[in-house]
Amino acid sequence: MKKINLDPHVLFNQGIMISKSIPSERVIEFINLIKDNYEPVELERIGGKEDGGYLFPNVFNEISFCFSPGVSTVASFEEQLSNEFNIKSFLADASVNKPPLNNKNFHFTNKFLGARTNNQYLTLTDWIREVGIKNKTDLFLQMDIEGYELDVLIKEDMNTLSKFIGMIIEFHWINLIFESYTYKMFNGIFSKLLDKFCIVHIHPNNCCGLVNYDNVVVPKVAEFSFLRRDFLNKVKRLNKLSLPNKLDFPNNLQNEDIVLPDIWWKK
Repeated sequence: MKKINLDPHVLFNQGIMISKSIPSERVIEFINLIKDNYEPVELERIGGKEDGGYLFPNVFNEISFCFSPGVSTVASFEEQLSNEFNIKSFLADASVNKPPLNNKNFHFTNKFLGARTNNQYLTLTDWIREVGIKNKTDLFLQMDIEGYELDVLIKEDMNTLSKFIGMIIEFHWINLIFESYTYKMFNGIFSKLLDKFCIVHIHPNNCCGLVNYDNVVVPKVAEFSFLRRDFLNKVKRLNKLSLPNKLDFPNNLQNEDIVLPDIWWKK
């Protein structure tokens, strides 16, 4: 058997980078930040029973517009917002030429959401400005953009993000928080968001499974539902949190659903 050279310099020249993992106690600190800002509230399911359906408290009568980057082939969430609440959705995705559904309340932009604006990308701040509602503070964000959510959330400040009453964001690569620089990135993003928002639901995407390092279990991909804190008094609060929620369904029906590990929510 050929011996593998694990010298970091040799691996780097082969396009492979390695770094030392951080102590699991620091990852637990991040998980505790999540857990301490997780508020049990009554939730409803908007969208279908597979990928594209999400749980959120019913504040949709307070929302004027939804911003939904990452359209792909699913728009059941935006369709229900339109049909039940007459909410107009701005959709953006450069990987498709049009939304998967025709709806009077859909406005489509053939660009990716990102950290800069050019021919292929636009920032969230510029997107809001382009559609002419920069002074609105009753918006909603539903974002599933395959890892680019990190770019967007690093770029955007709270002046823009606090315009949203609620946000549903699918986070990718969460398992990489065991690496020091990725940990700092996730910790910084969530610390910023949780100043103005609380978490009202987390659902791991069963596309990618869990990782376990030093008995700390982390989902690789998960959907986070954020509610702006000034709306907590407008939703029904619950005495305790219980997961999985009865309205949760697997993103992929071919795989068994994943329950969020207790360490992330159970006090």
